[in-house]
Amino acid sequence: MGRASPGYPVPVAPRSSLRPWALSLLSLGALVCGPVAAQGADLCAAASVLSPGTTAAAFDTNVCADTGAPATSTPLAIQPCSSIGADVWFQWTATRTGDARFAVCGANFDTKLGLWRGTQCGSLAPLACNDDACGLQSIIVYPVTLGQTYFVQLGFFTAQYPAGTNVWGAGTLTITELAPVPNDTCSSPTVIPAGTNAIPFDTVGATVSSFNGGGCPPPGGPDVFFEWTAPAAGDYAFRTCGSSGDTAIAVHRGVGCGAICEGTNDDACGLQSILQVLGVQAGDTFLVQVAGYAANDRPSGTLSIVPFTPPACAVSDDMYEDNDVCGQAIALGDGTYPGLICREGDNDFFSVVVAPGEDLVVAAYFIDSIADLDLYLWDASAGPAGCGSVIRGVGPNNGSLSAAVSFTNNEVVTYRNTSTSPETILIEVDYFSAGIQTCNTYDLTIVGNAALPIGAPFCSPLNNSSGGPSILWVTQPPLVGDVSLNMNVAPLPMNSTGFLLMSRAATPGMPINAGNLCLDVTMLLRFQQAPVNSGPAGYVGFPFPWQIAPAPIMAGETWHFQFWHRDTAGGAAVANFSRGLSLTFQ
Repeated sequence: MGRASPGYPVPVAPRSSLRPWALSLLSLGALVCGPVAAQGADLCAAASVLSPGTTAAAFDTNVCADTGAPATSTPLAIQPCSSIGADVWFQWTATRTGDARFAVCGANFDTKLGLWRGTQCGSLAPLACNDDACGLQSIIVYPVTLGQTYFVQLGFFTAQYPAGTNVWGAGTLTITELAPVPNDTCSSPTVIPAGTNAIPFDTVGATVSSFNGGGCPPPGGPDVFFEWTAPAAGDYAFRTCGSSGDTAIAVHRGVGCGAICEGTNDDACGLQSILQVLGVQAGDTFLVQVAGYAANDRPSGTLSIVPFTPPACAVSDDMYEDNDVCGQAIALGDGTYPGLICREGDNDFFSVVVAPGEDLVVAAYFIDSIADLDLYLWDASAGPAGCGSVIRGVGPNNGSLSAAVSFTNNEVVTYRNTSTSPETILIEVDYFSAGIQTCNTYDLTIVGNAALPIGAPFCSPLNNSSGGPSILWVTQPPLVGDVSLNMNVAPLPMNSTGFLLMSRAATPGMPINAGNLCLDVTMLLRFQQAPVNSGPAGYVGFPFPWQIAPAPIMAGETWHFQFWHRDTAGGAAVANFSRGLSLTFQ
């Protein structure tokens, strides 16, 4: 699995006033809905039976079909995923074999869906679960079998909520049996026309072929096939970057099912894929296999095939050489340092000073498929013998203050100075292993140096399940209307969704769920952005959403911000908040 790239665009949504929303935040976003004629039973044993095949049914968890009363929560022990609250049940039978799509997009509350197989409630087999797929609502796409009976469970996103929380809502459950795709097998690829370097793909409705091109590990998810002929000699990159969902790609030299595998890739640009094929000759034909990473992944997007140029690190150096050992660390302040280079046998070291009680966040952004880089923080007072992965070894237990050592794009580390004196911390960017190169370029971001920070932090955030508190930061002065201003948050739980809050006043903080809200709730505003996801990186970075700011922001004004995010505690879904950040706009 890979991690999501920072800096992705935030969809524009209508402006919305905030004050009423503050109340729904305090109840974790539940919405009240009135009685309507609805389907959906509170008990699995009384599940509403839907028409077979493609169908749709209204539901209202506040008025169950079998009881006429609000839904209650099915006991946690038999959930197919983490708990679903105030749930209702439907029974449905497939009329064809293939993918079916179960969706509640447009419902007026925060939903979760569960899918089960079987005919008796006491012996159902859990199949799939989804929380947020279309905003805060849910979608499951799953391969079904002709004549098989399935049970659909839908309700509030968690069964662990404070007494008095309104967790009910209404919407429509839509079940669609999806048509087969024409390029589902290696014998029926879609031919990419000459002169075309990008073509759409969609694995929804596809099956898992397990085709391996004579020896490569086959992708684990549904796959589709394309045939491409090289227009000229050179090196080429096959990419699914920017697509939705978790992709895998395999490229095979030759035609149809007799093509021989050249290579595979899972995560090179977030959860999407890049595979470079070198030494291609004009007229060479390739079978390109685009797939989901796992059986339940059904990505869609664009396959692009473009000439590949080796990275700059193969032929140049950066401005900070030589900083290859602890004793040669270069002192840096807060900010982003783009285009740095790390090579095999040539790690990079930098130093910062962290004030007492302050948090340090360091992020390195790179493409893992080129070469894998890791991040470490070291205590400078330990001297050369206590510093550096070459001396102390690699991995999270090598004595470093903090480490990020995943096999994914990007790494983020955090550290809090709990002492009463400033601490000098050494940052190490470690070359761990080669991808397609024995070097890589990266952008380094530092937040928390004792040098003058951008903005004023406030609030004492509580640790989330990543092990530390989440920190909100920017790396450039906030200018009104500046589209290059990015909001960043780390560390977050993996694959956690969240959104930005703002207020004209900050407060000492009040405990809400698993975190501290330090914004004045009487003036609390939420940006109506689609929830952003931290991915496996445990990090989000997004452009400041000027278009959907819930109030005008003028030069000279100070606004206070926090990031609300999902988390889990003891297996239950909870919510938490980042450290606050006050920004005076220019």
